[in-house]
Amino acid sequence: MDGFAQWVERVKQEAKRHGRVFLLECFEGNERDDTRYADGLEVQDLSGFLLTAQQAETYQQRIHEKRLRQGDLPDVDFVFVTWEMAGDTLEIFFERARLFAAPVRMTL
Repeated sequence: MDGFAQWVERVKQEAKRHGRVFLLECFEGNERDDTRYADGLEVQDLSGFLLTAQQAETYQQRIHEKRLRQGDLPDVDFVFVTWEMAGDTLEIFFERARLFAAPVRMTL
């Protein structure tokens, strides 16, 4: 598994820790200077769907079959995944996307 796949897996595990399922939609840039860290990850901001277990069961196939716009599933959280380094600790944040407004960091 390459460094980017490891990063996405780390994000999925963080979502799982909060009882959610993360489905990657897109890379968003803001890449970390990964040469400074020995964790092997290729870190950058992401966007995607942050689903409950029930939503994953209901919508996962639909999401994978075609591209959806943010408002197509109004009860589903479309999020940006951002990161920060606190010393050598990589912190992951989920920010709920909002139409025509800045994202809001979620408390899970």
